[in-house]
Amino acid sequence: MDDVKIIVIGDEKGVKDVYRSIKYPQLIAESYVYNKNFIFNESSVLLDGYEIVVLAFELESLTQKIKHLVEMYFESGGVIILDYYKLRRMSTPMMVADTLMQNPNVSSYDGIIMGISHAEVGIISERLKKGKFVNLAIGSQDIYYNYKNLEYCYFNYFDKISHLHTAIIDMYDYSYFNYDVSITKRIISYLSSGGFNRDKHNFDKNIDYPDYSYQQMIEAVRNQLYEYEYKENIETWDMIFTKDLGKLYGEDYFQSYDQSYRFEVVKDEDISSWHIGRYTKEKFENTLIENRLYFEKIFELLHKINPDLKIYLTLLPRYAGVWDKEEEMRTLWKDYFFEEINRLKKKYSFCVLDYSRDDVARKKAHYYDCSHFNFLGAMKFTDMLNDVIE
Repeated sequence: MDDVKIIVIGDEKGVKDVYRSIKYPQLIAESYVYNKNFIFNESSVLLDGYEIVVLAFELESLTQKIKHLVEMYFESGGVIILDYYKLRRMSTPMMVADTLMQNPNVSSYDGIIMGISHAEVGIISERLKKGKFVNLAIGSQDIYYNYKNLEYCYFNYFDKISHLHTAIIDMYDYSYFNYDVSITKRIISYLSSGGFNRDKHNFDKNIDYPDYSYQQMIEAVRNQLYEYEYKENIETWDMIFTKDLGKLYGEDYFQSYDQSYRFEVVKDEDISSWHIGRYTKEKFENTLIENRLYFEKIFELLHKINPDLKIYLTLLPRYAGVWDKEEEMRTLWKDYFFEEINRLKKKYSFCVLDYSRDDVARKKAHYYDCSHFNFLGAMKFTDMLNDVIE
């Protein structure tokens, strides 16, 4: 490795990130902060004589343009081009639980958020005022995988959750007890979003992917996340960059879903085409029995962590423009939902926050799509939770 020469080209932050996380900074022969002045250093030739070119631009479109230019410059090959930020993402664990629990900037969490995508993008953990919250809500996550994620953290990262005093559980909608993601088409999006992947649950009964075993599904998701063109460079990346997530991310280490890019507002055509999920049409008795069991297991485990834990069950509202399309689901499932809630209230102390018909949902500007808040709605809803929790 001593005779390898590396050149780094990036924005100012990107170059700093590279220096912080590279194992052998002495291998960097040149680094260029790409800016509008085109004043790099005194060299007149930028690229000749290097074996590795590291591109470090936070703006991905700029990375691709510079990469194309570099490829054209080395048209005969002979150089390895590393996209720093893309390969950094590939170095993070596949499961959200691992990524968040390995956060070096947090010694332990005060609160935990569990649930489905409504809470994943609708509750801003950093904005909650009762300490540091970890948001383990994941798109399409069902009750079973909520439990498995919590159990996984309990056995593998107990120090990070041993001081929990608050738990917020997103209950999706009244049909949540009837939902098993492992037997739906959504299993692939769940795994792609960083869901729990160490238990296939009922995947063998999944009729939407009859030609896949569970391990093949995991590998398909991995291939989707980690494009082939970057896979061929991962060996070089591993040789020269640290695996320490703290050094890789520094102060940027992310705690939850990045809501800052969710500034779109729900479109009229999305409202007109929206419909409720198929699993709300009929009752699946085996799923109901199993989810009742594992929902209670969530409470048991939370109380094992802290018997005085404050637990809040919440239902986040969909946009009011689709409320009429929810009525069939609400009619079929509302009584069942509250029967289960009241049954649990005989054993556990918790608060139910049903916002499914709250006025916050009447403002279109709060919604990214029919079911999920944009950043403005997420801020508003998180502040509503703050008022209750405090």
